[in-house]
Amino acid sequence: MVDGILSGSMTFLGIYDQCLNTTVPHPKMKEKVLFRGQYCLTEIRSPLPRKTRRYNLYDQVDELRNFSGTDVVKFLSTRAHFHYILPFRAGLCVPSGCTKNDLNQLLSIVSEKLLLNFHVSHCEVKKEEIKLTAIQIFAIIICCFLVLLFF
Repeated sequence: MVDGILSGSMTFLGIYDQCLNTTVPHPKMKEKVLFRGQYCLTEIRSPLPRKTRRYNLYDQVDELRNFSGTDVVKFLSTRAHFHYILPFRAGLCVPSGCTKNDLNQLLSIVSEKLLLNFHVSHCEVKKEEIKLTAIQIFAIIICCFLVLLFF
């Protein structure tokens, strides 16, 4: 069970900074990076019946009113109308070699097993820092000075 789900939390972001700072070095050439951590945000929607009316805070989806199962599943069925508006969101850390499409394909297999709808909304990898040499910095300062001089 994910932390906070029973108290109404719909977002589980994971550890963003740790994911982006993850690097896996090449086994033979330690100075070369094999891949980095890539942070992807996924949206998870439960399959609900077609929405037929507006729901208030304490309403319940009529089709799920007599839902059976564990106490947790029964509780979640009483809050199912929130999923018409807000999906669950979960942060995943995957290797930087994986594309958004690769992850969507993997999650489609998982969604068949769990009967949930997954969609990767975006992915990001930590950008490399640009290191400027002294000559490049000097050239930028000269260009800025010339622009200020003529305008």
